[in-house]
Amino acid sequence: MNLIEVRDSKQYIFHNKDVKDVFEICREIFCGNLDTIRNNYKDKDISIDAANAIQAIANLSSLFEINTKGVTNMNMCTALENLKNEGKKEGKKEGKIEILTQLVNDGLISISDAAEKLNVSVGQFESLMR
Repeated sequence: MNLIEVRDSKQYIFHNKDVKDVFEICREIFCGNLDTIRNNYKDKDISIDAANAIQAIANLSSLFEINTKGVTNMNMCTALENLKNEGKKEGKKEGKIEILTQLVNDGLISISDAAEKLNVSVGQFESLMR
């Protein structure tokens, strides 16, 4: 078996649709071209097997947060929207942690008050402050 670098895979012709989808989508993810994926796959479904391969290759644990039992195809736009929303959610949480950490460091609120605002224990907040 020959190994192929995903980023340089554009030059290859894949005859299997799933393999083609996996390489095209992963290549665009690695290049940061999510809009290209949206445009190219907005009206196309990909197989669950291809979706699982993309998730594993691109290390995107939250890409497909739907129940895929019994489903044979899925829409990449929906998956990308899930990924975008998850990123926003994580960004907001990180922003809250930074603000609360600064308020604690400035002596404006206590660690216990900051922990309460995040719904975590004081010990958990202390580890988040690092």
